Amino acid sequence: MGFTKGFALPRLAEIKAPTLILVGEKDIPDVHAHVGAIQAGIEGARRVVLSGDGHLPYLESPEVFNRIVLEFLAKPAEK
Repeated sequence: MGFTKGFALPRLAEIKAPTLILVGEKDIPDVHAHVGAIQAGIEGARRVVLSGDGHLPYLESPEVFNRIVLEFLAKPAEK
């Protein structure tokens, strides 16, 4: 049972919290496809692609990763 054929994808719309999705530019195509499906399934989800990074952007560019996450967390949720 894969991500798109399992039970997770249809339930993404139940997520109402602000959502940040980070992905490395050089990660494999399957990950980018999953990220696209997750973003499409969660209303208002924000996707950020980290330039030059692969599968571990939090290790590859920790300063950039942390800045993006902290900015997202500091922003008040939109109603």
